Amino acid sequence: MRHIKRKPKQFIILLVLSSIYIMVNVSNNDSIWWSIAYGVLVISTLMTLFITTSDEEEMNRLLDQEVKRLNMPRERLSQVTGYNRYEVSKSEDGQIIFWISMNKKKELLQKLRSMNPES
Repeated sequence: MRHIKRKPKQFIILLVLSSIYIMVNVSNNDSIWWSIAYGVLVISTLMTLFITTSDEEEMNRLLDQEVKRLNMPRERLSQVTGYNRYEVSKSEDGQIIFWISMNKKKELLQKLRSMNPES
């Protein structure tokens, strides 16, 4: 539910597009049970993608807040974290983005929270 509250437009678009996709594919199918199974599969796959994307954005936001709290430049951040310039980048709006797995992001967030800000 928190994912839907965070991204309501994206959720509505997901439901509308998946419904259209299911209706187009179901119209050519004779068996209602295969149509229902197909619909459940499509919606569950897209919901998983939606939730994963939403979690990824939230984790990137938290990591960016910690980096800003620590007042750490990107070069120093690469030295502290051990990630190279391809794994740590800056978005167009100035947010630091880590291109690493979710588990590594969680570990990194804990590590950054335990550090003191640089002068």
